[in-house]
Amino acid sequence: MFIHNQLPDGVTLRDFKKGRSGSTVRLDPSPSLPDYEIISGYRKLDDIKSKLNTILANRPNDVLGLIDHSAHGNPISHNSLGLSDVANWASYLKTLPWADEARVYLSGCNTGISLDRSLNFSDHGPIAERLAQAIPFNPQSFAHKITVFGTVGFCYGSMSIGIRTEREVIELVRGERAVRLGRSIIRIPGRRVRIVHAAYPDGKTANGTVASYNAFPNW
Repeated sequence: MFIHNQLPDGVTLRDFKKGRSGSTVRLDPSPSLPDYEIISGYRKLDDIKSKLNTILANRPNDVLGLIDHSAHGNPISHNSLGLSDVANWASYLKTLPWADEARVYLSGCNTGISLDRSLNFSDHGPIAERLAQAIPFNPQSFAHKITVFGTVGFCYGSMSIGIRTEREVIELVRGERAVRLGRSIIRIPGRRVRIVHAAYPDGKTANGTVASYNAFPNW
């Protein structure tokens, strides 16, 4: 399943492969025949629930193997999903027909790392880990092993269409140029570079599904 909050209804997976971001849900009728549905144009979590329920109702024999949710994020929120919403969202997720092993991707900026511990917050995240903790594996009541993935930097794209992360986001002012070498920025003489979004602790510049996420299993 692919879920995206900024696109109108009616888009296709081909649109996303052309470079649009989104949120994808994968329903697995069998391990060898993955199938995708797209939810777009939502405004709040209840909209996702309604649209996902409709999809599942029309496919009663399928199970849910993957959710790729693409939206804006930070260590303590992922668009409409904030730390205060995790318990409610987790309660809903636990009602869905999951495969025995499944994955949830929070494809938004910095969803898999924490805020600076020096900041005066009661919970520094990451939001992906909190969601995994809220849907714990239990052989009697919830016998599904689900791994929640959160990004390790400022996110471009998503798991479904290709993803990369940046440790920090740089804005070039008045045509200045900068060259990135690993984690360092080489400034061109006489030109100025302004950091718009500074790195979070443990942020990484990475390219690829595995490198761009931290994994949080629910067991």
